[in-house]
Amino acid sequence: MKIQNKTSIIENKSNDIFIYGDISDWENSPTSLLDILQEIDKEQPVNLYIASYGGDVNCGLAMYNELKKLKDLTVHIQGFCFSIATVIAMASEKIVMEKGSLFLIHKPLCMTYGNADDLKQTIETLDKTEESILDIYESFSNLSRDELKEVMKNEKAMNGQEASAIFKNIVVEEEQEENKKQQEKEDIELAIELA
Repeated sequence: MKIQNKTSIIENKSNDIFIYGDISDWENSPTSLLDILQEIDKEQPVNLYIASYGGDVNCGLAMYNELKKLKDLTVHIQGFCFSIATVIAMASEKIVMEKGSLFLIHKPLCMTYGNADDLKQTIETLDKTEESILDIYESFSNLSRDELKEVMKNEKAMNGQEASAIFKNIVVEEEQEENKKQQEKEDIELAIELA
């Protein structure tokens, strides 16, 4: 199992979880995530680091729903965050896209076989899956549902600036650092005024 937990030993303790690789029943699975969530201190901030091309939708939705239960979750995109990995990221009100990272949403897809009735059933399931995923994306979207559908249909990898224009919970690492420096400057100026 590749989901890893690394708890730092410093005064302001945080819990770090890493999802690197495919989302599936055997690698980066809901079960392995649950095991880690039982080990961490849920009263402390949790950092989730993602570098994944995506994977199994069922597993990803289960992981998203478990992560939504955390009080203070920050997601860090460290490489590619594609497909169902983007849904997992949406469990957080704050997603930090680190330098060089990419974000890609798309229509659900599958491999199937069977007769015409089987294929019609598969199409219906894919359409319902798309609506389910859109419900999740829509909660943080700056776009209408129809515009989101177009972005999914276009299947384009987005850098931090592009992704943050679509989702209000995404920030770009460089912008976050600039905001932090500006806040520190304002705090110093206020301290000087009060002195």
